[in-house]
Amino acid sequence: MSRSTSIGLIGELTVAHYLSKLSDVYRVLHEVWLACPSDVHPLDLDVAQVDHLVIGPFGIAVLETKWWNADAIWFDERDGLCRIRRQGEVFTRRNPMAQNEWHVEMVRRVLARFRIYGLPIYNIIVLRPKIQFIGFRTHKTTMVVKVDRLLDVLSHLPKADEVDIDECYRAITWYQANDPDDLWMIRCRFRKV
Repeated sequence: MSRSTSIGLIGELTVAHYLSKLSDVYRVLHEVWLACPSDVHPLDLDVAQVDHLVIGPFGIAVLETKWWNADAIWFDERDGLCRIRRQGEVFTRRNPMAQNEWHVEMVRRVLARFRIYGLPIYNIIVLRPKIQFIGFRTHKTTMVVKVDRLLDVLSHLPKADEVDIDECYRAITWYQANDPDDLWMIRCRFRKV
């Protein structure tokens, strides 16, 4: 396992630990592989790997964990990159906002196959607590949260109208793949819904 993979895993486990403190009102899924029919090629599958999904009275929160070893981070939509400052040196990485927007879109598509429409779906990037978050430009649909503030942010999201948490959970898990072999089984399910 590479160093960056193990750091990412530590971040995801830390976020999972915080999410375990949510009340029983919430349904939480970790390491979710979603597969849904492609809009371009109906016989193909579009796939997204989501770090964490939280289903609650507010709708759904799609969480992308970024546990970069950095002093500061800032995002810029103009070039699709984010900047990471570590020990005075600046590095660029792919912007996780666009990555998580794809995950949000996949969740929307899965819910639509169960005729669940209009549910608020939040795009949330979770950072390690010691990173200085400088901000981002031109992005209005993403929240960036340090992990130690995550539960507070989730508890203050506005309550949505008529959220059937169990039905949302059923829809997500219906299209959830645990490994590549499951993708074939999900393709077979398309005909049943």
